Amino acid sequence: MELTYLKAKKILNKYKKITKCEIRIKLLCSFEVNQLLIYIETFFAIEGFDVTIETLPFNTLKQFLLNEEIESSKSNHILILTPWDFCEKLDWRIGFSTAKNDSDETKKRIVSNLHIFAGKGYENIIYLDIDSLPLLESENKKNEFKNLIINSVKELGSKIITEDIFSLNNYIISGCPIKTSELPKISKTISELVLKNREPKKLLITDLDNTFWSGILGEEGVNGIRADQEREGYKHFLYQTLLKYLKLNGVLLCAISKNEINDVKKAFHCNDFIIDFNDFILIVATYEPKSLQINQLIAQLNLTKDSFLFIDDNEIEIQEVSKLFGNSSSLIFPEKLENIPEFISEVIKYFPIESVTNEDRDRTNLYRKRLKGLQVLEGKSQDIRSHLIDLEMNLEIKLPTAQTWNRSIQLINKTNQFNLNGIRYSESEISDITSKGGEIISGLLHDRYGSHGEVICLLIDSDGVIRSFVMSCRVFQRELEYYFLSSLLSLPYKKFKLEYRKTRKNIPFKNFLIECKLNYDKEIIYLSKDKISNILKSRNDLFTSR
Repeated sequence: MELTYLKAKKILNKYKKITKCEIRIKLLCSFEVNQLLIYIETFFAIEGFDVTIETLPFNTLKQFLLNEEIESSKSNHILILTPWDFCEKLDWRIGFSTAKNDSDETKKRIVSNLHIFAGKGYENIIYLDIDSLPLLESENKKNEFKNLIINSVKELGSKIITEDIFSLNNYIISGCPIKTSELPKISKTISELVLKNREPKKLLITDLDNTFWSGILGEEGVNGIRADQEREGYKHFLYQTLLKYLKLNGVLLCAISKNEINDVKKAFHCNDFIIDFNDFILIVATYEPKSLQINQLIAQLNLTKDSFLFIDDNEIEIQEVSKLFGNSSSLIFPEKLENIPEFISEVIKYFPIESVTNEDRDRTNLYRKRLKGLQVLEGKSQDIRSHLIDLEMNLEIKLPTAQTWNRSIQLINKTNQFNLNGIRYSESEISDITSKGGEIISGLLHDRYGSHGEVICLLIDSDGVIRSFVMSCRVFQRELEYYFLSSLLSLPYKKFKLEYRKTRKNIPFKNFLIECKLNYDKEIIYLSKDKISNILKSRNDLFTSR
């Protein structure tokens, strides 16, 4: 993504609503840096940090370095050098000198400044190898001085930027020698230099469905999930090998999944995964918010909120966790295989492996004992309303016919988790209900990223009895199930009956009834149009309809 000033502003406004870790950095250079600040703040915000940036007044770098007080740590200091920081005669703003050329003096000046920079112990140094005012010397002398400066910055361990980033116009007008179009690139380099010094994370928390394995366990069963070296299973196989490597090198693994724990245990027993059930310090299977489970988990392990990485394929889950812990806590599992190499590189960045002891290798067993008896935590999920609004969701409500209702029938007979009663209906049974005045109503979800297809549907008979109400788990947490009730308002019934029945897997539907303040203990649940209108009041701004 090409980052412009307006995009940077928009991203910053978005991430202001997310809890972030605070970090303070000091930017040391002789030129004006105000144009860089918004981009630096943006890149830190994306990584989950609220950054405070200290800067120097224009052209006071050398004075600062000569008078600088000794600080114990400079890991968050960034020294940015230009050719004229080594030799003032190279500065365009000074112009050509009228004094007699003295090559020896020029060389001494370069070496003297090198000693000043080298003596301060900075870990993060960037050198901008940009156009400078030509020295009035022979070509051999000019090359000698240029090479001396380059060798000097290499000696300092600098990150050297050689791209065409210089703008004389910008330098003279604003005091910043970098092209406006190149400001994001330099800002990203600055953030990466600081963040590479972060403490390694200790705990990796992974989702299971469509992350650890391909497929949805609650819908497709233990034989419908895969993590092998064939086609759709391959990226999950690769991910599992990465997890195994991390576990063997002392990284703690945990899984949190919207499933039933017995189903998860059966999935591990029936599939030959790279990772075993006992390779995890804990596997939490619950429909309660993941952020709550993570918060309890890290408290029990005495870890800080920046010591774990959460990986999930669902952007809504990522946002829910990021809301509480900051953006650097989460990473989305890629949908496409071609994005896996970049994803793996990103994961490894959070868990740099150096020396490993026997204690590190046995850490999983130690922590499993510590977490024995940990209970699932119940409660409300984090408020991600602003993110849901940003998705620009549109619900297209349709009345499928016998020619187009294949997907609706599939949803009714395949969905287990968000399911009114678990009852399956054959095509002939559905035809019988609709021929007597009943309806199938389905919803197609679209958002700013594209279409999710038909993801929700209900079957209602001619007496206003809702026989089936199902929704794909792919769109959980978007509050779609509440807004879909609006499809009932145009039907000729004063109130509706829901034939709810508890099953082993339909806890999400029970939670839906609780949120709607409907009594799930009764065999027949009544839902009035007034009740529907009240449910919709707080959700109308999340969707548009067509």
